[in-house]
Amino acid sequence: MVKHTDNIESEIDDFVKGQDIYNKIRDYAIDNFGEQMDRYPDFLVYYLQELYKLPAQQFVQVINGILTNLPNRRLLQNIATDVFHDLRADDMDDALDN
Repeated sequence: MVKHTDNIESEIDDFVKGQDIYNKIRDYAIDNFGEQMDRYPDFLVYYLQELYKLPAQQFVQVINGILTNLPNRRLLQNIATDVFHDLRADDMDDALDN
């Protein structure tokens, strides 16, 4: 299968679609976690890292949910909450170190 799909035409298609997918994930985060993003400019980067850590099948389901406007809101909120708490803990650690 790779021999038939791993070509320059597929790479261009993946690049274009990948940007659209990223934009939808980013827009979802902005719409739902804007306060966290305002407080922590790197929030989206860490949020995406946590999404990428999901098991492959769950990752695909979560991304498909965002793309079809049927997101797993509970899971996405839990990830956002964990990221927010980690960033806030880092702030507290930095404050104590100074």
